Amino acid sequence: MIEFSKIKDWFFKSGRMQLVAVFLAFVAWISVQSGQTVRQRMRFPLDYQNLPNSLVLKKEGPKEVQVTLIGPLHRIRSIDREASAYVIDLSNLRAGLQSFEIESSNFRLPFDVRALAPNPRRIDIELEELKKKEVPIEIIKKGDLAEGYSISKIHVTPDPLQLVGAAGVLDQINRIPLELDVSNRSESFSTSLLVDPKLPGVKTVDSVFVEVEVSRLNVEIVLESVPVILKGLDPQLKAKITPETAKVILEGTNGDVESLKDKLRVEVSAEGLQKGRYRLRGNLNQESTTLPRIDPESFIVEILD
Repeated sequence: MIEFSKIKDWFFKSGRMQLVAVFLAFVAWISVQSGQTVRQRMRFPLDYQNLPNSLVLKKEGPKEVQVTLIGPLHRIRSIDREASAYVIDLSNLRAGLQSFEIESSNFRLPFDVRALAPNPRRIDIELEELKKKEVPIEIIKKGDLAEGYSISKIHVTPDPLQLVGAAGVLDQINRIPLELDVSNRSESFSTSLLVDPKLPGVKTVDSVFVEVEVSRLNVEIVLESVPVILKGLDPQLKAKITPETAKVILEGTNGDVESLKDKLRVEVSAEGLQKGRYRLRGNLNQESTTLPRIDPESFIVEILD
């Protein structure tokens, strides 16, 4: 009869051997799978290089090309698509429509991987002579300033903008519109605005600097029947003033006038005057941001005993 301990030792030894066998089989399977030749579709970037300084791309070609790769699976999986971009050399070209055949042999691939059936097989691009053009900037205001304010001046640097691009494209551009947000502004300010012509192949500065002068919006406001009063009259004397009201014309904001109109008076100084008849000028009893006009300019003052 076999001892129990020997049976146990044999059982665990056999289990370890089985695990080793499974592991070796898995490694062998991976090795076989990695080494087998497979077909796989893959996309590669197209890298347009060496464009002459005197030319610009008017019609760009596709960004990628798709090919069928044949080779070991592990090799194909190791390919860096960006590093293996297909290069299209644009040097020594002239303006016009240019065509390039995609050659399978020109892909930068491992030695044991081949490329077949590129799609597209041919790339068409259009080159045009480079042109420079100066175009004015049009500022388009967005939103409303704070009430009672207006924009007195907008200065843009640089203006006009110099654009560089295909002659046919630049001929379509007569101005560059830029949106400027002025919502609730009540003070002068400056800001940078991004420039994006939104046309293929056109280059210019990335941004412009905008200075905006914001000022109070003055309007002419007429106040009728403003009371006329005498100031400085000797208390022992009496006086009569004609007319007793006046028309006052102010320049300012509606807010300014609202704060003044209930307290506004035309004052006529009678200080030091004795009995008699006088023609005297009137002045406002409140300070105004601009020189007011009073109608009439002078008043008849009759001083009595």
